[in-house]
Amino acid sequence: RAMGASIIAIVVVVIVAASTYIIKENERALVTRFGKIVEEIDAPGLHFKTPFIDDVKRFDKRWLEWDGAPKQMPTGDKKYIHIDTFARWRIVDAKKFYKKLTNVDKAQSRLDDIIDGAIRNEIANRELLQIVRSTGRDFDRSEEERELDRREIGRASCRERV
Repeated sequence: RAMGASIIAIVVVVIVAASTYIIKENERALVTRFGKIVEEIDAPGLHFKTPFIDDVKRFDKRWLEWDGAPKQMPTGDKKYIHIDTFARWRIVDAKKFYKKLTNVDKAQSRLDDIIDGAIRNEIANRELLQIVRSTGRDFDRSEEERELDRREIGRASCRERV
């Protein structure tokens, strides 16, 4: 009799543990059932899900960092310069982000392709003097920045610096 009660208690604890999850203040989450989104959670705290069937995908609300590999690139006047790029980005729409990219590693890889290409184009279209001067420069949004804004990968903004 005591053994049966112990087994029931263990089963209850396992089911309760499998059906609850905690979302931190700096997270948002999607609950998926067999890969399909069934719920989006933005509020922190204790939440419930169907045990063993639902899966919780967590996404950071904070600004994330992309850091490109340092490279040597030719300028418009055929001089080579060393470039080290970085960007800050964040997930704004978790559903769209999950549907298009599923995780941060894939987003980082996609940003590698987009930002590296944009920087290479910007450097190749300018002479060295235009790139390094510090006075009289207007920081207008380039065509590449506008293209980044047109791409919908669930991020708020993306800026690069040379």
